[in-house]
Amino acid sequence: MSFSIKSADAGQLRAYAVQLMAKENWYERQQFEELVVFRYDDLLFAMLDLMRSTEIIYEFDWIAFGKQAEQLVAQRELLEKADMETMRKLFTAHSRNESLKDGHMAEMIDEGHLKLAVKRLIALL
Repeated sequence: MSFSIKSADAGQLRAYAVQLMAKENWYERQQFEELVVFRYDDLLFAMLDLMRSTEIIYEFDWIAFGKQAEQLVAQRELLEKADMETMRKLFTAHSRNESLKDGHMAEMIDEGHLKLAVKRLIALL
């Protein structure tokens, strides 16, 4: 599969990612009685929206990618060497998981995984 991104879109995505990396907190956890809500930083939303519109986040069998995604989360060295196609799949899986389970991205942020993934994306752009 061949993937390409327009230079302007890559530049904007890189700018969002760099700005996001400079932030200390990427989300807030809010409690409303028994309801827990995760409020993600606007830059993270902007970055994910751009990833969707440029097809970095795309339709594929992301559930079948689950075992490989787990390895990328567990083993930093694999993530540090991931190519763009792997990163596309990983961000797609995280995006889909968040839609199924509120707080998935927050868990990945807390574990340090999402910051490493954004750092790898910057390197690839």
